[in-house]
Amino acid sequence: MSVVINGDTGISGVNGHAGAPALKGSDADSGIHFGTDTASISTAGTNRLHVDSSGNCGIGTESADGRLHVFAGSAGSVTANGNANDFVVETPGTGGISILTPDASTGYIIFGSPTSNEGAMLRYSDTGNNFTIGTEDADGSLIFRTGAGQTALTINNAKNLGLGDSSPKSRMMIRGDSSTTSAANPGTDSTTTLSGAIIELVNKSGVTDTGVGVVATGLGASGRYGAITFVDKTSDNNGTGGEIRFFTSAGKTSDLVQNMALTQSGDLHMGEGNKMSVPNNGASANSYACATSYGTPYYATDLTGISHQYTVRRGGTYAYWEHGCYGDNYYFTHGTSTGGASRPNLVSDKDLFFASNGSVFNSTGTFAQFSDVRIKENIVDANSQWNDIKALRLVNYNLIGNEVRLLGFVAQEVELTSPGLVEIENPGFAEGTDLSAQMKLVKTSIIQLKAVKALQEAMERIETLEQRLADAGIA
Repeated sequence: MSVVINGDTGISGVNGHAGAPALKGSDADSGIHFGTDTASISTAGTNRLHVDSSGNCGIGTESADGRLHVFAGSAGSVTANGNANDFVVETPGTGGISILTPDASTGYIIFGSPTSNEGAMLRYSDTGNNFTIGTEDADGSLIFRTGAGQTALTINNAKNLGLGDSSPKSRMMIRGDSSTTSAANPGTDSTTTLSGAIIELVNKSGVTDTGVGVVATGLGASGRYGAITFVDKTSDNNGTGGEIRFFTSAGKTSDLVQNMALTQSGDLHMGEGNKMSVPNNGASANSYACATSYGTPYYATDLTGISHQYTVRRGGTYAYWEHGCYGDNYYFTHGTSTGGASRPNLVSDKDLFFASNGSVFNSTGTFAQFSDVRIKENIVDANSQWNDIKALRLVNYNLIGNEVRLLGFVAQEVELTSPGLVEIENPGFAEGTDLSAQMKLVKTSIIQLKAVKALQEAMERIETLEQRLADAGIA
């Protein structure tokens, strides 16, 4: 075959091959050789770089998947994705790309467009050992996807973080998986998959006595403002079972103080430490302690049973409410004080008292209902109550097993003439339920109102009779 050397078209006439390139130096099997619309470079008789008819360049391969394909060996039956085949690295084992810079310099991978030549980037600087992933556009967001292309985490341009939410509106928004079947029951033991849990806090291996939790800290301050911790009481030698504890502080320079705890048994303790417990430290058995809002615990040591006191401070005045047991009775009371929270006199200061015999007392003797015209409509005069009141039989009786004589009515008798005055003990049963075992009650407060109407009717009759007698000259 002849070789033609032309000043305009170059050297032509010889294609060559990897073992005998068309253009070579002193090494017979290293050089450049040609094919139909292709060009290759070989060394030691093996193709090292191949440019095909589409302009794709393969290093180590003659079948490039994209514009540049670096081939160290087959990775298996796979072809580079068409959206990312401009630069393909393929290896039969561990592979990678390295960006090496001096210690004082920074390595970059930058994503740009005609709008911005630095829309997003990956960057590493050995100074400070910082690896940065981010966007540079004002409206840019950082999105992490998992599973079948599902958005798992989003950090938007407002620096809000969304876990499971692609449009977080707050600093951190966590959205549970809508496919979970038991959000109320995250699992019964440590091996159960927490299908319904949104957040799981896991303690450091080997640490069992401090618990895990969440702490709120002021910006730029060393102090802490509040915390919630989850503690294994068995491990911290303070009982058994799990406990959730709530802490607050007086400010960034103050220590956190436990103010509330929720125990495994469902008890809610309020106050520093364990001030709400039955029995309580410093209190006798059958007692209850409530920490007031200003930190001083109130122990109900002189009550038979349990009492609760609530205190609110407004300016220099303290207002308190208390309810609880006094002997076998139950009471409600309230009051105010300017010298701190005051305990009520349990004998004379009870506002409302439920006695063990069923009687109800209050401090004023007054029971009232809301009767303002502004809440009423369809107001008309009541019908005659004469016959209803006349039909009632007022009886003396005693309850079975109790010799105390009482005055009242028999519900079954009242029901015969005025069924609206009788109620059953529990009216919340479904239709068709057998109510024969339910106790019947008489609405005595309504009878009092009916008696007022009947008395008015009697007064009218009396006044009419008096007028007739006067007209007859008898009066």
